[in-house]
Amino acid sequence: MLGVGQAGPQMVSQSSSTPGRGMGPAEHAIAFLPPPRRPEPPRTILRPRHEQGMSSEREIGLWRRAERKRLIALRLAVPPEQRRRRDAAIERRLEALLRALPGRSIGLYWPVRGEFDPRPVAERLIAQARLLALPAAVDPQGPLEYRLWRPGTEMEPGPHGIPAPKAREILRPDILIVPLVGFDEARHRLGYGGGYFDRTLAAASPRPTTVGVGFEATLLATIFPQPHDAALDFIVTEARLRQRHQ
Repeated sequence: MLGVGQAGPQMVSQSSSTPGRGMGPAEHAIAFLPPPRRPEPPRTILRPRHEQGMSSEREIGLWRRAERKRLIALRLAVPPEQRRRRDAAIERRLEALLRALPGRSIGLYWPVRGEFDPRPVAERLIAQARLLALPAAVDPQGPLEYRLWRPGTEMEPGPHGIPAPKAREILRPDILIVPLVGFDEARHRLGYGGGYFDRTLAAASPRPTTVGVGFEATLLATIFPQPHDAALDFIVTEARLRQRHQ
């Protein structure tokens, strides 16, 4: 029994099309179709904050500042034995990559605040006739200056407590190895926010091959890259090598 305003089932009749022939019960099939359904309104899918994007440079800057603080605390909290195993795995991957890359001169970095220490690799690189350099920040608004370095080189204090070679023997590295506070799968680097690395790349001609070194625990969904954030050529962690065209 149908109430007021209810639609009943619709009937579709199929009959023989032979001229002059009557329709018997067996030749008249009736199919019952349900009433038409009202279309459901589109659902709003709430995505996690990191998938929604951010609306302003200020918002991105605040997010990056908070992420730097969190990720640095995370790597400083790694127990010594775990750190030793992790760094040994990075060392193996990094050395294998550097052996395969063309270019004689390599820009390293002086490790701070729980970063991977690339200095143990230095002696083996020197044995391969590679030239090594460390960065010096000579202009807070300019690019880094890479100075020739080897173990035992006399150092001088630099900004943020990071030492640099005292002698200004300038080298233009073919390969730059840079530490990562964080990174994403597109090989964008989250650094300390000073802009030194971005300015160094922008000023370099030709552009050196760039290798970021970091830890899997600091992988982010995105760093919300800005126009000045150039993707690195390679990223080495304890778990894998990420590279362009992958």
